[in-house]
Amino acid sequence: MDGDVTAQLEVGEHRPDDDEAALALRNQVFPPIDREHWVQSQTAAVARLDGRLVGVIPFAIRSFALAPGVEIRAAFANSVAVAEDLRGLRIGTKMMDAARQFLPARAEAMCVYTGNEAAGPQYRFYRRSGHHDLLYPRRMTLPVLDQGKVPPTGVELLSIDAVSTVEADLLELFSACYEEWGGFPARELGYWRRALASQIFIEIPYEAFDLILARDAGRLSAYAIAGTRDKETVVLEAAARDTAAAAPLWEGVTALAASRNSHSIAIPGPDFDTPLHDSLLRAGFTAQPRNDVLSGHVVAPESVYAASLRVAGGGGQLAFEVWTPEQTVRLGSGEPSLRLEMKEEDLHRLLLRRLDLDSAIREQRITVRTGDWDSIRRVASALTPAPWIYHHLDYI
Repeated sequence: MDGDVTAQLEVGEHRPDDDEAALALRNQVFPPIDREHWVQSQTAAVARLDGRLVGVIPFAIRSFALAPGVEIRAAFANSVAVAEDLRGLRIGTKMMDAARQFLPARAEAMCVYTGNEAAGPQYRFYRRSGHHDLLYPRRMTLPVLDQGKVPPTGVELLSIDAVSTVEADLLELFSACYEEWGGFPARELGYWRRALASQIFIEIPYEAFDLILARDAGRLSAYAIAGTRDKETVVLEAAARDTAAAAPLWEGVTALAASRNSHSIAIPGPDFDTPLHDSLLRAGFTAQPRNDVLSGHVVAPESVYAASLRVAGGGGQLAFEVWTPEQTVRLGSGEPSLRLEMKEEDLHRLLLRRLDLDSAIREQRITVRTGDWDSIRRVASALTPAPWIYHHLDYI
Protein backbone atom coordinates (compact mmCIF):
# COMPACT_ATOMS: atom_id res chain seq x y z
CA MET A 1 0.00 0.00 0.00
CA ASP A 2 2.77 2.43 0.93
CA GLY A 3 4.55 1.65 -2.32
CA ASP A 4 1.37 2.30 -4.27
CA VAL A 5 1.01 5.74 -2.66
CA THR A 6 4.63 6.62 -3.35
CA ALA A 7 4.35 5.58 -6.98
CA GLN A 8 1.25 7.72 -7.52
CA LEU A 9 2.68 10.79 -5.80
CA GLU A 10 3.27 13.90 -7.92
CA VAL A 11 5.95 16.18 -6.44
CA GLY A 12 7.31 19.51 -7.70
CA GLU A 13 7.26 23.28 -7.37
CA HIS A 14 3.98 24.82 -6.36
CA ARG A 15 1.79 26.66 -8.87
CA PRO A 16 -0.17 29.84 -8.09
CA ASP A 17 -3.41 27.87 -8.06
CA ASP A 18 -1.96 25.67 -5.28
CA ASP A 19 -1.81 28.57 -2.80
CA GLU A 20 -5.22 28.11 -1.19
CA ALA A 21 -4.81 24.37 -0.59
CA ALA A 22 -1.15 24.69 0.43
CA LEU A 23 -1.91 27.41 2.98
CA ALA A 24 -4.84 25.42 4.35
CA LEU A 25 -2.66 22.31 4.82
CA ARG A 26 0.12 24.34 6.40
CA ASN A 27 -2.39 25.90 8.82
CA GLN A 28 -3.66 22.46 9.87
CA VAL A 29 -0.19 21.60 11.18
CA PHE A 30 1.15 24.95 12.46
CA PRO A 31 -0.37 28.02 14.13
CA PRO A 32 -2.33 29.63 11.30
CA ILE A 33 -1.10 32.54 9.24
CA ASP A 34 -2.93 34.55 6.60
CA ARG A 35 -2.17 35.02 2.93
CA GLU A 36 -0.21 38.21 3.66
CA HIS A 37 2.33 36.15 5.61
CA TRP A 38 2.12 33.12 3.32
CA VAL A 39 3.58 35.12 0.44
CA GLN A 40 6.68 35.91 2.51
CA SER A 41 7.78 32.50 1.23
CA GLN A 42 8.34 33.08 -2.47
CA THR A 43 8.05 29.44 -3.52
CA ALA A 44 7.23 26.00 -2.16
CA ALA A 45 7.57 22.31 -2.87
CA VAL A 46 4.25 20.48 -2.96
CA ALA A 47 3.07 16.88 -3.19
CA ARG A 48 -0.22 15.80 -4.76
CA LEU A 49 -2.01 12.46 -4.65
CA ASP A 50 -4.94 11.88 -7.00
CA GLY A 51 -5.32 15.64 -7.38
CA ARG A 52 -5.29 16.29 -3.62
CA LEU A 53 -2.49 18.45 -2.21
CA VAL A 54 -1.01 16.33 0.59
CA GLY A 55 2.34 18.01 1.35
CA VAL A 56 3.98 21.44 1.31
CA ILE A 57 7.37 22.94 2.17
CA PRO A 58 7.46 26.74 1.80
CA PHE A 59 10.81 28.47 1.10
CA ALA A 60 11.63 32.07 2.00
CA ILE A 61 14.46 33.30 -0.23
CA ARG A 62 16.90 35.71 1.40
CA SER A 63 20.16 37.43 0.57
CA PHE A 64 22.47 35.61 2.97
CA ALA A 65 25.99 36.56 4.08
CA LEU A 66 28.54 33.72 3.98
CA ALA A 67 31.52 35.95 4.76
CA PRO A 68 32.32 39.67 4.63
CA GLY A 69 31.13 40.91 1.24
CA VAL A 70 30.09 37.42 0.08
CA GLU A 71 26.34 37.03 -0.32
CA ILE A 72 24.23 34.34 -1.95
CA ARG A 73 20.52 33.70 -2.28
CA ALA A 74 19.47 31.14 0.33
CA ALA A 75 16.06 29.45 0.34
CA PHE A 76 14.99 28.87 3.94
CA ALA A 77 12.56 26.00 4.46
CA ASN A 78 9.81 26.47 7.03
CA SER A 79 6.54 24.91 8.14
CA VAL A 80 6.94 21.47 6.56
CA ALA A 81 3.43 19.99 6.46
CA VAL A 82 2.15 16.58 5.36
CA ALA A 83 -1.45 15.39 5.53
CA GLU A 84 -1.99 13.53 8.79
CA ASP A 85 -3.23 10.32 7.18
CA LEU A 86 -0.11 10.06 4.99
CA ARG A 87 2.70 10.74 7.41
CA GLY A 88 5.58 8.29 7.63
CA LEU A 89 5.69 7.65 3.87
CA ARG A 90 8.73 9.92 3.26
CA ILE A 91 6.62 12.48 1.43
CA GLY A 92 8.64 15.26 3.08
CA THR A 93 11.89 13.73 1.82
CA LYS A 94 10.49 13.51 -1.71
CA MET A 95 9.50 17.17 -1.60
CA MET A 96 13.03 18.07 -0.53
CA ASP A 97 14.42 16.01 -3.40
CA ALA A 98 12.19 17.94 -5.80
CA ALA A 99 13.21 21.27 -4.25
CA ARG A 100 16.86 20.58 -5.02
CA GLN A 101 15.87 20.36 -8.68
CA PHE A 102 13.82 23.56 -9.00
CA LEU A 103 15.52 25.86 -6.47
CA PRO A 104 18.69 26.57 -8.54
CA ALA A 105 16.56 28.88 -10.69
CA ARG A 106 15.86 30.95 -7.59
CA ALA A 107 18.69 30.41 -5.09
CA GLU A 108 22.20 29.02 -4.66
CA ALA A 109 21.60 27.13 -1.40
CA MET A 110 18.79 25.81 0.75
CA CYS A 111 18.94 26.36 4.52
CA VAL A 112 16.89 25.71 7.63
CA TYR A 113 16.90 26.18 11.39
CA THR A 114 16.36 22.60 12.51
CA GLY A 115 16.01 22.35 16.28
CA ASN A 116 17.53 19.95 18.80
CA GLU A 117 20.32 17.81 17.32
CA ALA A 118 20.21 15.15 20.03
CA ALA A 119 16.57 14.11 19.86
CA GLY A 120 14.82 16.53 17.51
CA PRO A 121 12.69 14.92 14.77
CA GLN A 122 13.12 18.02 12.60
CA TYR A 123 16.89 17.74 12.79
CA ARG A 124 16.79 14.06 11.81
CA PHE A 125 14.46 14.83 8.90
CA TYR A 126 16.74 17.49 7.47
CA ARG A 127 19.83 15.32 7.89
CA ARG A 128 18.08 12.56 5.93
CA SER A 129 17.18 15.04 3.22
CA GLY A 130 20.79 16.08 2.63
CA HIS A 131 21.25 19.11 4.88
CA HIS A 132 24.60 19.59 6.61
CA ASP A 133 25.43 21.26 9.93
CA LEU A 134 26.69 24.83 9.55
CA LEU A 135 26.18 26.56 12.91
CA TYR A 136 25.11 25.64 16.44
CA PRO A 137 23.32 28.63 18.00
CA ARG A 138 23.38 28.84 21.79
CA ARG A 139 21.20 30.64 24.34
CA MET A 140 22.59 32.71 27.18
CA THR A 141 20.29 33.50 30.08
CA LEU A 142 20.04 35.78 33.11
CA PRO A 143 17.45 35.74 35.92
CA VAL A 144 15.73 39.05 36.63
CA LEU A 145 16.22 39.62 40.36
CA ASP A 146 15.70 43.39 40.68
CA GLN A 147 12.15 44.27 39.66
CA GLY A 148 12.75 47.93 40.44
CA LYS A 149 15.79 48.38 38.23
CA VAL A 150 15.92 51.50 36.03
CA PRO A 151 18.04 52.05 32.91
CA PRO A 152 21.39 53.80 33.40
CA THR A 153 22.12 57.28 32.10
CA GLY A 154 22.42 57.32 28.33
CA VAL A 155 20.15 54.31 27.76
CA GLU A 156 16.63 54.72 26.35
CA LEU A 157 13.78 52.21 26.40
CA LEU A 158 11.59 52.92 23.38
CA SER A 159 8.58 51.53 21.60
CA ILE A 160 9.48 49.23 18.73
CA ASP A 161 7.79 51.75 16.44
CA ALA A 162 10.95 53.86 16.80
CA VAL A 163 12.88 51.31 14.68
CA SER A 164 11.83 53.05 11.48
CA THR A 165 13.39 56.33 12.65
CA VAL A 166 16.80 54.87 13.56
CA GLU A 167 17.35 52.17 10.93
CA ALA A 168 20.31 53.99 9.39
CA ASP A 169 22.01 54.06 12.80
CA LEU A 170 21.20 50.40 13.41
CA LEU A 171 22.65 49.45 10.02
CA GLU A 172 25.88 51.35 10.66
CA LEU A 173 26.35 49.82 14.11
CA PHE A 174 25.38 46.30 13.07
CA SER A 175 27.86 46.49 10.17
CA ALA A 176 30.62 47.71 12.47
CA CYS A 177 29.96 45.06 15.12
CA TYR A 178 29.69 42.11 12.71
CA GLU A 179 31.93 43.27 9.85
CA GLU A 180 34.01 40.06 10.03
CA TRP A 181 31.06 37.72 10.43
CA GLY A 182 28.60 35.75 8.33
CA GLY A 183 25.71 33.37 8.91
CA PHE A 184 22.81 35.81 8.74
CA PRO A 185 20.53 37.47 6.17
CA ALA A 186 22.21 40.57 4.75
CA ARG A 187 21.22 43.77 6.53
CA GLU A 188 19.92 46.78 4.61
CA LEU A 189 17.57 49.66 5.22
CA GLY A 190 14.10 48.24 5.69
CA TYR A 191 15.34 44.88 6.98
CA TRP A 192 14.21 45.43 10.58
CA ARG A 193 10.67 46.42 9.67
CA ARG A 194 10.33 43.37 7.42
CA ALA A 195 11.79 41.04 10.04
CA LEU A 196 9.44 42.27 12.74
CA ALA A 197 6.51 41.61 10.39
CA SER A 198 7.64 38.02 9.79
CA GLN A 199 5.23 35.11 10.06
CA ILE A 200 7.26 33.71 12.96
CA PHE A 201 5.80 36.40 15.20
CA ILE A 202 2.32 35.24 14.20
CA GLU A 203 3.18 31.61 14.96
CA ILE A 204 4.99 32.51 18.18
CA PRO A 205 3.36 35.76 19.33
CA TYR A 206 5.06 38.14 21.73
CA GLU A 207 3.20 40.32 24.18
CA ALA A 208 5.44 43.32 23.48
CA PHE A 209 8.47 44.37 21.45
CA ASP A 210 10.90 47.03 22.63
CA LEU A 211 13.96 48.91 21.40
CA ILE A 212 16.85 49.65 23.75
CA LEU A 213 19.35 52.29 22.65
CA ALA A 214 22.61 53.24 24.37
CA ARG A 215 24.34 56.45 23.32
CA ASP A 216 27.75 57.92 24.07
CA ALA A 217 28.17 61.65 23.39
CA GLY A 218 25.08 61.50 21.21
CA ARG A 219 26.34 58.61 19.04
CA LEU A 220 24.64 55.21 19.10
CA SER A 221 27.05 52.88 20.89
CA ALA A 222 24.85 49.80 21.44
CA TYR A 223 21.31 48.62 20.81
CA ALA A 224 19.02 45.68 21.40
CA ILE A 225 15.66 44.63 20.01
CA ALA A 226 13.71 42.57 22.54
CA GLY A 227 10.41 40.73 22.71
CA THR A 228 8.63 39.53 25.85
CA ARG A 229 6.41 36.46 26.18
CA ASP A 230 5.57 34.04 28.99
CA LYS A 231 7.55 36.04 31.59
CA GLU A 232 10.72 35.91 29.51
CA THR A 233 12.36 38.80 27.66
CA VAL A 234 14.18 37.55 24.56
CA VAL A 235 16.88 39.66 22.93
CA LEU A 236 16.19 39.19 19.23
CA GLU A 237 19.21 41.16 18.04
CA ALA A 238 21.93 43.24 19.66
CA ALA A 239 25.11 45.03 18.65
CA ALA A 240 27.71 47.16 20.41
CA ARG A 241 30.87 48.99 19.44
CA ASP A 242 32.91 47.22 22.12
CA THR A 243 32.64 45.45 25.47
CA ALA A 244 32.51 48.72 27.39
CA ALA A 245 29.61 49.99 25.26
CA ALA A 246 27.68 46.75 25.84
CA ALA A 247 27.75 47.02 29.65
CA PRO A 248 25.09 49.77 29.96
CA LEU A 249 23.05 48.05 27.23
CA TRP A 250 22.62 44.93 29.35
CA GLU A 251 21.64 47.10 32.30
CA GLY A 252 19.01 48.66 30.07
CA VAL A 253 17.78 45.25 28.91
CA THR A 254 17.49 44.16 32.55
CA ALA A 255 15.49 47.30 33.37
CA LEU A 256 13.24 46.62 30.39
CA ALA A 257 12.68 43.03 31.49
CA ALA A 258 11.82 44.21 34.99
CA SER A 259 9.28 46.68 33.60
CA ARG A 260 7.70 43.82 31.65
CA ASN A 261 7.54 41.64 34.80
CA SER A 262 9.82 39.04 33.24
CA HIS A 263 11.47 36.39 35.38
CA SER A 264 14.39 35.89 33.00
CA ILE A 265 16.26 37.23 29.97
CA ALA A 266 17.46 35.06 27.09
CA ILE A 267 19.64 35.93 24.13
CA PRO A 268 20.00 33.26 21.43
CA GLY A 269 23.12 33.40 19.30
CA PRO A 270 26.17 34.69 21.17
CA ASP A 271 28.80 32.01 21.74
CA PHE A 272 32.46 31.77 22.67
CA ASP A 273 34.49 34.45 20.86
CA THR A 274 31.46 36.21 19.33
CA PRO A 275 31.38 40.01 19.69
CA LEU A 276 29.02 40.21 22.70
CA HIS A 277 29.94 37.01 24.51
CA ASP A 278 32.40 38.42 27.06
CA SER A 279 30.18 41.38 27.91
CA LEU A 280 27.28 39.01 28.57
CA LEU A 281 29.40 36.91 30.94
CA ARG A 282 30.45 40.07 32.79
CA ALA A 283 26.79 41.05 33.09
CA GLY A 284 26.02 37.70 34.75
CA PHE A 285 24.58 35.74 31.82
CA THR A 286 25.32 32.02 31.68
CA ALA A 287 25.67 29.87 28.56
CA GLN A 288 23.13 27.08 28.12
CA PRO A 289 23.78 23.81 26.22
CA ARG A 290 23.59 24.26 22.47
CA ASN A 291 20.09 23.43 21.35
CA ASP A 292 19.63 24.36 17.71
CA VAL A 293 21.33 23.86 14.35
CA LEU A 294 21.49 25.96 11.21
CA SER A 295 21.84 23.46 8.36
CA GLY A 296 22.25 23.89 4.63
CA HIS A 297 22.71 22.30 1.23
CA VAL A 298 24.30 23.93 -1.83
CA VAL A 299 22.08 23.59 -4.92
CA ALA A 300 24.25 25.67 -7.30
CA PRO A 301 27.93 24.96 -6.47
CA GLU A 302 29.40 26.97 -9.35
CA SER A 303 27.43 30.09 -8.38
CA VAL A 304 28.35 29.80 -4.70
CA TYR A 305 32.04 29.47 -5.59
CA ALA A 306 31.78 32.42 -8.00
CA ALA A 307 30.41 34.63 -5.19
CA SER A 308 33.56 33.99 -3.17
CA LEU A 309 35.83 34.43 -6.19
CA ARG A 310 34.35 37.86 -6.95
CA VAL A 311 35.35 39.11 -3.52
CA ALA A 312 38.71 37.29 -3.52
CA GLY A 313 39.58 38.73 -6.93
CA GLY A 314 40.10 35.31 -8.47
CA GLY A 315 38.53 36.30 -11.76
CA GLY A 316 37.20 32.75 -12.19
CA GLN A 317 40.70 31.42 -12.82
CA LEU A 318 41.03 29.37 -9.63
CA ALA A 319 39.60 26.19 -11.13
CA PHE A 320 39.46 22.90 -9.28
CA GLU A 321 37.53 19.65 -9.37
CA VAL A 322 35.88 17.83 -6.47
CA TRP A 323 34.92 14.18 -6.32
CA THR A 324 32.53 12.97 -3.63
CA PRO A 325 30.77 9.60 -3.33
CA GLU A 326 27.65 11.35 -4.70
CA GLN A 327 28.98 13.55 -7.51
CA THR A 328 31.89 15.12 -9.38
CA VAL A 329 31.82 18.89 -9.83
CA ARG A 330 34.15 21.35 -11.56
CA LEU A 331 34.43 24.82 -10.08
CA GLY A 332 35.93 27.89 -11.71
CA SER A 333 36.84 28.31 -15.37
CA GLY A 334 39.55 26.55 -17.31
CA GLU A 335 41.13 23.14 -16.92
CA PRO A 336 41.55 22.31 -13.22
CA SER A 337 45.04 21.44 -12.08
CA LEU A 338 43.76 20.66 -8.58
CA ARG A 339 41.59 17.60 -8.06
CA LEU A 340 40.26 16.89 -4.59
CA GLU A 341 38.34 14.01 -3.01
CA MET A 342 36.08 14.51 -0.01
CA LYS A 343 32.79 13.55 1.59
CA GLU A 344 29.68 15.27 0.29
CA GLU A 345 29.22 17.15 3.56
CA ASP A 346 32.73 18.61 3.33
CA LEU A 347 32.00 19.99 -0.16
CA HIS A 348 28.95 21.89 1.09
CA ARG A 349 30.73 23.21 4.17
CA LEU A 350 33.75 24.24 2.10
CA LEU A 351 31.70 26.26 -0.40
CA LEU A 352 29.62 27.86 2.35
CA ARG A 353 32.81 29.04 4.08
CA ARG A 354 32.54 26.70 7.08
CA LEU A 355 35.55 24.42 6.44
CA ASP A 356 39.27 25.20 6.26
CA LEU A 357 40.66 23.47 3.16
CA ASP A 358 44.30 23.66 4.20
CA SER A 359 43.64 22.06 7.60
CA ALA A 360 41.32 19.39 6.18
CA ILE A 361 44.02 18.31 3.72
CA ARG A 362 46.64 18.18 6.46
CA GLU A 363 44.26 16.06 8.54
CA GLN A 364 43.80 13.82 5.45
CA ARG A 365 40.09 14.39 5.73
CA ILE A 366 40.25 15.77 2.18
CA THR A 367 42.63 13.98 -0.18
CA VAL A 368 44.50 15.38 -3.18
CA ARG A 369 44.45 13.37 -6.38
CA THR A 370 46.41 15.93 -8.41
CA GLY A 371 47.77 19.35 -7.50
CA ASP A 372 50.35 21.08 -5.33
CA TRP A 373 50.42 23.27 -2.23
CA ASP A 374 50.45 26.46 -4.28
CA SER A 375 47.13 25.65 -5.97
CA ILE A 376 45.69 24.38 -2.68
CA ARG A 377 46.57 27.60 -0.88
CA ARG A 378 45.11 29.80 -3.62
CA VAL A 379 41.78 27.97 -3.48
CA ALA A 380 41.90 27.87 0.34
CA SER A 381 42.44 31.62 0.39
CA ALA A 382 39.37 32.23 -1.77
CA LEU A 383 37.31 29.98 0.52
CA THR A 384 38.75 31.02 3.89
CA PRO A 385 36.20 30.00 6.55
CA ALA A 386 34.34 32.87 8.18
CA PRO A 387 32.92 32.88 11.69
CA TRP A 388 29.14 32.81 11.77
CA ILE A 389 26.66 34.17 14.28
CA TYR A 390 22.90 33.77 14.70
CA HIS A 391 20.38 36.51 15.56
CA HIS A 392 16.94 35.38 16.72
CA LEU A 393 15.32 38.15 14.69
CA ASP A 394 16.29 36.13 11.61
CA TYR A 395 14.39 32.99 12.60
CA ILE A 396 11.66 31.88 10.25
